[in-house]
Amino acid sequence: MVSTRALLAIRWVTTSSRSTLSKRSVPDPPEALESMNVSHQSALLIWVPGFDGGLTQSFQLRIQRNQENPITYIHIPMNSTSYLLSGLEQAALYETSISAKNALEKAHIPHLLPLKTKSE
Repeated sequence: MVSTRALLAIRWVTTSSRSTLSKRSVPDPPEALESMNVSHQSALLIWVPGFDGGLTQSFQLRIQRNQENPITYIHIPMNSTSYLLSGLEQAALYETSISAKNALEKAHIPHLLPLKTKSE
C-alpha cells in the first residue's frame, strides 16, 4: 500500500513510448518568462512554474543592468507567478532570468530575458 504522502512526492514522466515514476528532485526551471507593462522605471515579469520536484518551491529572480554592473538576486515567495520590478533606470538595458529552488537544490538558470525600459 502506498501512502498519500508518498504519492505527493512522485510525478509521472510520460514519453511517446512509456510512462515512468520519478522521486523527489530538484525543481524544473520556470518557463515562458515574459516582461509586460514595461515603463521608464518598472516592468512586470511573469512566468509559468515548472514541476516543483515534489517539494515546496520558491523562486529567485536574477537581474543585471548593462552586463557590467553587479548581479542582483531577489527572493520571490512560493506560489508566485509574477513580480513587479521597480526602481529601474530610464532607457536602460537589463538581463533577467528566473530560477526555482526547493529543499534539495536550485534548478539551473534558463535563458536570459533582455529587458529595456522606455526612454520617457
